[in-house]
Amino acid sequence: MFVKRVLAVCFVSLYLASALGALDISACQSLSSANTVYRLTQAVSIQGATCFSVTAQNVTLQCQGYQLSSNKTTDTTGVSSNQLNTTVDSCVINGFGDGVDFNGAASSTIQHSTLTNHSEAGFLASNAAGIQLTNTTLSSNQDGIKLDVIDDVTFSLLNVSSNSRYGFFFNDSIGNQIYNSTFSGSGTYDLFSDQASSNTFVNTTFNRSHVGWNDGAASNITVKWYFRVLAQNATGGAISSASVNVTNASSGTPQYQLTSDSSGLTSINEATEYVQNGAQVYGANQTNHTPHNVTGRIAGYYFVGSSVQNSTNVTVRSSQTFTLVLAGNWALIKGTLRGRKIINTSENGQFLSESNASPYGHVLVIPQDGSLNYSALTALTRNTANGFESTDFADADALLNLTGEVDSIAQVFGGGGTSPSQTDTFTLAGYARTQVPVVNSTNSTNFVTGLLWHSQAVNNYTQSAKPTLTLVTRVNRQAQGKYGVYDYEIRVPATLDAFHGGTVVELYGELQ
Repeated sequence: MFVKRVLAVCFVSLYLASALGALDISACQSLSSANTVYRLTQAVSIQGATCFSVTAQNVTLQCQGYQLSSNKTTDTTGVSSNQLNTTVDSCVINGFGDGVDFNGAASSTIQHSTLTNHSEAGFLASNAAGIQLTNTTLSSNQDGIKLDVIDDVTFSLLNVSSNSRYGFFFNDSIGNQIYNSTFSGSGTYDLFSDQASSNTFVNTTFNRSHVGWNDGAASNITVKWYFRVLAQNATGGAISSASVNVTNASSGTPQYQLTSDSSGLTSINEATEYVQNGAQVYGANQTNHTPHNVTGRIAGYYFVGSSVQNSTNVTVRSSQTFTLVLAGNWALIKGTLRGRKIINTSENGQFLSESNASPYGHVLVIPQDGSLNYSALTALTRNTANGFESTDFADADALLNLTGEVDSIAQVFGGGGTSPSQTDTFTLAGYARTQVPVVNSTNSTNFVTGLLWHSQAVNNYTQSAKPTLTLVTRVNRQAQGKYGVYDYEIRVPATLDAFHGGTVVELYGELQ
C-alpha cells in the first residue's frame, strides 16, 4: 500500500515532551497548566462524568497506552478541550458519551489512540480549525467520527469499524481530506453527509453502497487513489527520464506530466476515480474520472506493439503501479545459418524450411503482408530511373512514426539530412542495386544494414503509395557481432511490423 502525508504529526508528542514541562498523573482531573505534558501512569476509570478536561493552551495528554474507561453515560467525555493545541497521544478511551470532544480546540491532534464503545461519537469536533486525527482506531461507537462545521482538515491512517450508525458523519463541513484509511461494518452508512461538500477520500476503502445523504446534490465526495508509472523496456529493464502524461480518458483533461527516475518509476500521485453527490447513485450515475489515458515517451523508444506517442487506458480503482513497456525504435535480429536452414534468431526462431539450394548470400526483412520481388527492389532515396529523391527519408519516417526521433531514418542513414551518409551496392538474385543507404548494424563493419523499397507498382517512394520498405544485410559467416559470433546481424525499425497493418515482420534468405 502506498502511504503519503502521514509524517507531519508522528513526532508531535516527542517534541512537546522535551520542549514543555512534564507532569505524571494517575487520576481523572482538569488539565489546567499551559505548556505542559501530562503523562498518565496507570489506567483510570470514572462513572457518569468526564475524565479529563483541558482548560489551558498547549497541553499534551500522553496516556502511554493506558485506558480511560466509564459506563457510557451521555454528555460525558473521555477527553474534552476547547483550547488551542491540545494533543491526545497513545490513549485507549472506552465507554464514555464521546471519546474525545474538540469544541473550538483549534490546531489540536489525536494520534496513536483507540476510541471505542462510546454511546455517541468516538471523536466529535466542532468549530475547530486545523485539527488532526491520525493512526487511530474508532470502533463500536454510535458514530466513529462526527465533524460539525469543520473545514479543510486532513485525517490519515484510520481504522473505523463496527459503529452502530455512521462511520463518518460530516455536518456542514467542507474540503476535508482523509488518507490511507478504512471504514467498514457501519450499521447505517459508512459515510454520511449533511450540507457537506468537497470532502475527499484518498487511498481509503469503504462500502460504496453505504454512503448516505441528507441534502441531495448539495453534498458530494471525491474518491482518489495513489498511482505511479513504471517505465520498462521489453526485457524488464528500467527506463529513466521517460516523459509520462496522464489525462482523463473521458474528457481529455490533462492530469499530470511526470518523469521516470533511475529505477523507471515516476513520483506517487493521486488519480480521481469518481465524484458522487447526494442526487447520484453509485454504480448508476456517479461522475467517473477513470479510465485514465497514460502516455509514455522518450527519445529512441516506442510502445511495444504500438506506435510512437500511443498510450494505454488504465482504470484506477485502487492504489497501484502501472507498467508501461517501451521498446527501442530499432530492433536487432541476428542469427546463424546451418547448412540450408536459418535457425537460432534472436526474435523469430526457425522461419525457413529445408532447401537443397546453395548457401545464403543475404537476409532480407519486410513487414507482414509486404511485397518482395528482387527485380523491383530499389535503393531508398532513388526512383526507378535512379534519380535522387530528397523526400524519401522523411516519407519513410512518417510511415514508421519516427519523425523527429533521435534515431529516425533520416538521422540513422542520413545524419539528419536528405541524402545517405554512406551507400553500398547489393547484388540480389543477380540484380545489382547501387547507391543503397547503409549503416553498420551495430558496432563494427562486419555487418551492415541497407535500406530499399519495392517499386513494382510506382516509380518513386511516397507516403500515399506506401510501397514496402525492405531491410537487407549480407551474410558474413561466423563473424564477430556485437553480441557474439554469428552469420548475420540486421537492424530493423521496431514499427516495421505494423507498416501494412500486421503484427510481425517476415525474414527471407536470398539463395545464391
